[in-house]
Amino acid sequence: MLRNGSRVYKMNFSEYFKQGIEIIKLNRQTIKKISTDQDATLFAFLFFAIGGVATALFGGPVAWISAGIGAVIGSIIGAGVTHILAKLFGGEGSFMELYRPLGVGSLLSWIPMLGALISLWNLVVTVITLEEVHKLSTGKAVFVVLIPVLVALVIVITLITFIAAMFAAVFGGAAAALFDSLMIQ
Repeated sequence: MLRNGSRVYKMNFSEYFKQGIEIIKLNRQTIKKISTDQDATLFAFLFFAIGGVATALFGGPVAWISAGIGAVIGSIIGAGVTHILAKLFGGEGSFMELYRPLGVGSLLSWIPMLGALISLWNLVVTVITLEEVHKLSTGKAVFVVLIPVLVALVIVITLITFIAAMFAAVFGGAAAALFDSLMIQ
């Protein structure tokens, strides 16, 4: 037990760290346990913040603070979107029941330079967490996870296309004139 003023926590940092490893290993019992452990809320926020700080490891104190805060805000938004979609697909869990295991299981984000691999594994962890917390079928959980990914992909492709079109409109005429002047000589 860990005492913080009048609040008594059942587990300490290292015990939640061990639970996070179990979540990464897709231990369904741990996901269920952490989802209902109200003490895990603090550690979920903390673990997301540490992941944010790790991404700004070489940036200095201001970058660490802003990255930590940004990671927590981003995690709340991401879990919120996931929770809303889960509810639309018939999910039964609460936001915090989803957020806690995702946060405690975010330990891989502490390793800088592995972003793409970590993101892919986090999608798997999220699917399993949705199955356990929201009682969704695997198919529904996969859809809930893929919808934001596909929406983000469409937005990125649209932005790239728009930027390329603007670039061509601005510099296309100049390139054609240069080409014509080279061909005349």
